Amino acid sequence: MSAELNSKTPFDRTESTVKGYGRTHPSGKWPGGAKVAVSLCLNYEEGGEYSIRNGDAFHQRDFHEYENGLTAAMPRPGVVDPAVESQYAYGSRAGVWRVYKAFTDRGMLLTLYGVASALKHSPKVTQKAVEYGFECASHGSRWIQHGTITPEEEAEQIREGLKIWSSQGPVPVGWFLGRPSKLSSYLVCEEYKKAGLPPIKWWSDLYCDDVPHWRRRPGGTKDEGMLCLPYSYDNNDYKFSQPAGWRSPKIYSDHLIAAFDELWAEAERTGTDKMMTIGLHCRVIGKPARIGALERFLDHLKAKGAWVTTREAIADHWAGLYPYDPETAW
Repeated sequence: MSAELNSKTPFDRTESTVKGYGRTHPSGKWPGGAKVAVSLCLNYEEGGEYSIRNGDAFHQRDFHEYENGLTAAMPRPGVVDPAVESQYAYGSRAGVWRVYKAFTDRGMLLTLYGVASALKHSPKVTQKAVEYGFECASHGSRWIQHGTITPEEEAEQIREGLKIWSSQGPVPVGWFLGRPSKLSSYLVCEEYKKAGLPPIKWWSDLYCDDVPHWRRRPGGTKDEGMLCLPYSYDNNDYKFSQPAGWRSPKIYSDHLIAAFDELWAEAERTGTDKMMTIGLHCRVIGKPARIGALERFLDHLKAKGAWVTTREAIADHWAGLYPYDPETAW
């Protein structure tokens, strides 16, 4: 009799997934006595977005400087939009290098959320990430709504992405799609298994906590787990392109510092160390007027003694403290 398999999606909504850890959660017990582990994730999407040139029916409609209701509501099927394309290209031409410098100047690490089809055109970005000791994580093969394609198409994209990654550097041990289908994590785990690769160490298409937690590996057996490191839209630079978002670099850096300081204070009061995630984009935070806000935040982290590290390092540390237990996983 075959073993009962887990649900194929990590997005099932149950009483336990809504409640989570409850009032208290396990402590990260981070290295060096840090009260907060900080993960800064640089999304590299430039060239992997919706585009006529990529075979899509329309161009990218959001996450750029002149975004407005009319642009988003009225895509132009079959028409290349050079204004949008060149705004994205700013990230790959200039922004990424400005962000890299902010980290290397301070000896800090980031996690590169790379869209494989975008990095295919910019292998130097991956090469330098590896050289600097950054983590190379997957942001998918294309930066699209994965719920709009079939599972077979998504699986093929995963395979194609793995080929690109393996040709440039290490195969990603963690994934964040941002726009997943309900089967994305299951398909990723299955394709890794078929390719003879070790299981992924972390998954981040959830936003529901301040520390990692275990879920049962989608489509796997009860004894197979998947560690979830929550991502954040709260601490995300993309809100520079939103009408109600960051109105100035100072507001942005003030928000990040306030969030970090509160997590640190909570950890000191409760004895339970926290985790903080910040989402960055080459074409957004990499602009001249904004990079200083990121640098001010990085300097604040260094002064406070935060553990600024990769998601892989956080996953390894957490799994070492709290191994997967199918009886307590969600």
